[in-house]
Amino acid sequence: MKGIKIILGILLLIICSISVNAATSAWAGNVMKITILRTNPTPVEPGKYFDIYLQAENMFDDDLKDVQISFKNNYPFSLYQEEERVKDFGFIQDGQRITFSYRIRVADEAVEGDNELKFIVSSNRGDFETAGLKISLQNVYANLNVDKVIITPSRIAPGNVGNVEIVFKNGATSLLQDIEVRLDINSSTPFAPIGTSAEQKISYIEPGEAKSVSFDLMAEPDAINDLYRIPLKVKYHDKLGKNYTVDDFIGLIIGGNPEINAEVESTNIYTRTGAGDISIKFINKGLTDLKFLDVTLLDSKDYDIITNEKVYLGNVDSDDYETADYRIKLRKFWKSKINLLFSISYRDSTNKLYVDEMNVPFKIVSEKELGIAKSGYGFELFLIILIAAYFIGYRMWKKENKKNGLKLYTKVLLEKGKYYFSKIRKKFKK
Repeated sequence: MKGIKIILGILLLIICSISVNAATSAWAGNVMKITILRTNPTPVEPGKYFDIYLQAENMFDDDLKDVQISFKNNYPFSLYQEEERVKDFGFIQDGQRITFSYRIRVADEAVEGDNELKFIVSSNRGDFETAGLKISLQNVYANLNVDKVIITPSRIAPGNVGNVEIVFKNGATSLLQDIEVRLDINSSTPFAPIGTSAEQKISYIEPGEAKSVSFDLMAEPDAINDLYRIPLKVKYHDKLGKNYTVDDFIGLIIGGNPEINAEVESTNIYTRTGAGDISIKFINKGLTDLKFLDVTLLDSKDYDIITNEKVYLGNVDSDDYETADYRIKLRKFWKSKINLLFSISYRDSTNKLYVDEMNVPFKIVSEKELGIAKSGYGFELFLIILIAAYFIGYRMWKKENKKNGLKLYTKVLLEKGKYYFSKIRKKFKK
C-alpha cells in the first residue's frame, strides 16, 4: 500500500513538473520570476476577453518588502478593469511563491501568434519590467469561404465536357490545413468526372490566401436540359487540429445555345405583284427545347401584310418545327426574290429570354416554272386582243394625223409606253 502511494506521488510530481515547464516564464530584473499558469478560455482569441492566472516567485537571495506587481498596457493587450492594475503583496520571503490573476482584453485587429504581456515588479530593490513573457493568440473558429465558382462553358451540352473551378479563400487569421473537396455526384446528377476523381485536395491555405481545385465533368449524352444542384462537401482542420466540415452545393446547367432557323414551307403567290398565302416554318436545330416562341412579320417596302403580323407558336422541341401562316401582297413587280423580315422572341429550358431578328428569303416562282400552269388559250387570246387594240388605236390616230404613217404611230406608242412605265416604277419604288 505504501508503494502505491509512493508511485502516485511520483506521478503527481511529474505532472506538476510538466505543467510548470510548459508554462511561459519571464524575469523581472534579477528579483522576481513571473510564470503563466493557465488562461481561460484556451486558446486566447483576438477581439475577446480572457482570464490569466500567474505565479510570482521571489528569486532574490533575500526577502522583498513593499512588493507590487502592475499590469502594463502593451498592444494588443489592455485591462478589463482599471482598478485591478496594481496588485499589492507587501512582504515576500526569499523563495516564496504567490499567485494572482487578471482579466485582459485582446484588440480586435490582433494578429494570431505569440504576443508579449508586460508587468512591472516594484519592491525595496527597485522597479523592474518583465521581458519575453508571451501568450499565443488563435482564432477558435476557422473561416474557409467558397470565393467563386468558374464554369467553362457556362452551359454544358449533353455529351460534352465542362470545367468546374472552385476557388477557396481563407478568411481567418490562422493556417488551414488538409482541405478535402468532394463533388457528391450520384445517379440523380447526370455528370461524370473525366480524367480525375470527384475529390481533390489542398494541402494548406495561408491566412487571406486563395487556392482552387478543378474538375472536368462530362454531361451524359441523353441528359435532359435543366439546372442541376451538385452537393459540395469540404473538410479541413486548423493548426490546433480542430476539424471542420462544410456542406454546400454548386449549380450546373445542361443545355447548348439555342439555334433556330426559318424557311418558306409553302405559298400560292406566283406573280411578282400577287397577293396570297405563305407559310413559314420555324425549325429548332439546337440541343435545347424552346418555349413561348413568338414571331412577328415586320413591315417592308417589298410587301404589304394583310393578316395579323404577330403569331404565337408556343413550345418547339429540339429537332422539331412550328409553322406561322400569313397573307401578304407583293409590291415590287421587277423583283423575283425578296426577304421577309421577322422579329422573334423565346425562352430556353432555363427560362433565359432571347430576342432576335431574322431574314427569310422568298423567291417568286411562276406557275409555269413550277409546271402547274393551267392549259388553254389565255396567251393566244391576250396576243389577239393586243394586236387588235394596236390597229384600232392606229386607225383612230390616223384620222388626226393623215400625213403620218404606221411607223411614226409605233414610235409614238413606244415612247408613251416607256414614259408611263417609268412613272409606275417610280411609284412602286416609293
